[in-house]
Amino acid sequence: MNYSFSLVTLFTFLLLLHFSTVQADSLVEAKQAFQQGHYEKAVTQWQAVLDTTTNSAHRLEAFLGIAQIHRHLGVYNQAKNLLQTALAVAKQSGHAHYHALLLNEFSKLSLSQGQKHYTVAFSIGKQALSRARQANDLVVLIEVLNHWGNLLTIEYDYNGALETFSEALTHVDSYGSQVTKKSTFVKQEIETLRGKILINKAQTTFLQEAELAQFQSGKLAFKASIATLQAAFQSTKNVWIDSYKQGFGLITLSQLAQKIQAQLPEASTLLTQITYQTLIKARELANHLDNATAKAYSYGYLGQLYEQQQRYSEALALTRQALFFAQQTHQPFWLNYLWQWQLGRLFKAQHHYREALSAYQQALDNFQEVRTLRVNTGYFNLMEIDFRQEIAPIYFELADLLLLQARIASTASSRENLLRQARAIIERFREAELQNYLQTECLNFNTQCFDLETSLDTQTVLLYPIPLPDRLELLLQQRKALIQVTVPIPEKELYMVINAFLAALHNHPNPEELASIRSRQNVTSHKSDDETCTPALRGQQL
Repeated sequence: MNYSFSLVTLFTFLLLLHFSTVQADSLVEAKQAFQQGHYEKAVTQWQAVLDTTTNSAHRLEAFLGIAQIHRHLGVYNQAKNLLQTALAVAKQSGHAHYHALLLNEFSKLSLSQGQKHYTVAFSIGKQALSRARQANDLVVLIEVLNHWGNLLTIEYDYNGALETFSEALTHVDSYGSQVTKKSTFVKQEIETLRGKILINKAQTTFLQEAELAQFQSGKLAFKASIATLQAAFQSTKNVWIDSYKQGFGLITLSQLAQKIQAQLPEASTLLTQITYQTLIKARELANHLDNATAKAYSYGYLGQLYEQQQRYSEALALTRQALFFAQQTHQPFWLNYLWQWQLGRLFKAQHHYREALSAYQQALDNFQEVRTLRVNTGYFNLMEIDFRQEIAPIYFELADLLLLQARIASTASSRENLLRQARAIIERFREAELQNYLQTECLNFNTQCFDLETSLDTQTVLLYPIPLPDRLELLLQQRKALIQVTVPIPEKELYMVINAFLAALHNHPNPEELASIRSRQNVTSHKSDDETCTPALRGQQL
């Protein structure tokens, strides 16, 4: 009897050991797949762990991994639900380091959702940092500090962010010194941590110097930005354990090098070399990983670089490859928008106007499907997308192309059709601009459409001014016709004239009366809560 009992006990032990080994293998495979950007495989492995184990640590790791993937793909509600479930498990089981990491991921999720969620991101990030300092785990603290530095950067506290990144780097060195026998895994883990922090530090340094440049006469040398860029670039030459993020880190550095170059009075050979080398290596990593998303970005941005160098045939080939890989990704709308737009510019530069019009139209159609302007693809970019500088041009470039075609149209009907299309594009731009301003893609204007031609009387016209780099186009909508008028004034000169006109309107016609009014206001206000104050400089903590 005892013998039988011993056999059952042994069998049960071996079975539990088997399941534990299987779960551990699934966790390892899931993490490796995630680090290579193979998200479907990673989710499958992590979900298998959730379906087969009650081990709280294993479940928390799986919850965290799947939530990260949902965030990267923009599936925010599912990510939020998973994190809330996981946080309850972490609190109950007492896993301090997972609690910190889950809070950190929750903060990243809020940050990914745009400016309206920054307050939540900051609040939860502060909780994550507090937990991380109590968790007695250097790797966790390093990860949380890296994100906290990003949050401070978003808050324009550049000095605080740089101090945070420096603290994180100190802990990386400490972690490296504590590990006496460094395996290949540990070495790559250390290089990954160091590299991510250095890239974020380089971005923050540039943002700080770019802001200082606005308050100084003459051009800054951006020496600190270039130095931190070089340090970050050097870190990417080592092997990272997370090669997927390494690829996007390289792309981030290439864009940063170009942003620094744009601030300098003369071309920098060093910055040009870094731009090329980072994109070439990003493409090599993408091919090695055989990851469609990484390929789509690396090929596309390399094509963009060749476009800037007017190497159009090479740029065209790379852009078409990027579009091919984009079709195999989870985010084709955003990628198609980027590279169809690039394709349109390349066709236009080579005077293939019909192909250019088609590419531009497809780019805008894809842009309508993009649910958010901030897209996280595996690496966080601290630099905000500027709607006017980085989104608006596609609308005006397409309108420009349509207006140029209208001027040389062979028939009145085709000219009218092209002008109507140009007007519609500008209307779409105004709608997108309002959506961006209100931070929502789901506006319902509740307007009743009407026909302009039949609604206007003979004494009324609608004017659509369209400022373009080399001219001002005016579309005049009459009751029965749409007229195109071209004014040969460059956009920059036009805005100078407008600003000069507005400057005169800003001046009070009676300065002495204005001074008297302000003096009376100062006497009666007594520093009340309703007092109107001049906004502080960005980054100052109130």
